[in-house]
Amino acid sequence: MDAQIDNFANTRQDIISRIGILAALKLLNRALFSVTIGSNDFINNYLVPVISEAERKSIPPETFVGILIARLRLQITREVNWVADPDSCAAFPNQLSRSFNAKLRTLVTELNNNLPGAKFVYADVYSIVEDIIDNYKSYGFQNTNSACCRVARCYGGLIPCGPQPSKVCVNRSKYVFWDAYHPSDASNVIIARRLLYGNSSDISPMNIVQLLQAS
Repeated sequence: MDAQIDNFANTRQDIISRIGILAALKLLNRALFSVTIGSNDFINNYLVPVISEAERKSIPPETFVGILIARLRLQITREVNWVADPDSCAAFPNQLSRSFNAKLRTLVTELNNNLPGAKFVYADVYSIVEDIIDNYKSYGFQNTNSACCRVARCYGGLIPCGPQPSKVCVNRSKYVFWDAYHPSDASNVIIARRLLYGNSSDISPMNIVQLLQAS
């Protein structure tokens, strides 16, 4: 079923490409999904004659059923998130990033207090990129969720961008991301300006210009 959900993710992206993300989400949120599961998981797995006898001896039936249900829970949750949230594929990495950034901000404050001979600033690039994504049109972008340089899969994130067979978008200045991980040059210009001149929501306790002036 994991492969089927991957196929659904690709189909979902094709729909978005054809009719736009808002219309696609509206369509998918009203769609009827049928999930047929169970028979093959038993017939082709736990109940296979001879081959699965060792498995049946080591895994009691109730345990095997519990494993199926737990797996199904994860799979259905993943599919529903694909329908409801266009950014759900990044939910866990984003959770890690927010946790790390919160602790990093605390560390910067600690270092400034304990090492008076040095000056440290916390640059919140995560929030800046998040703002660019949320308000991409006002920054002149057209694409927020696909890599300009891509190889495979719906967002171009399965294989890192590199030499052939990578494909590069026609106008990279309209893409927030260059590849699956890095902002484009156009995004980096915005990020750099905000780190140079931004307020405390972008960089704290001072921006780069203020840091240089205080040196």
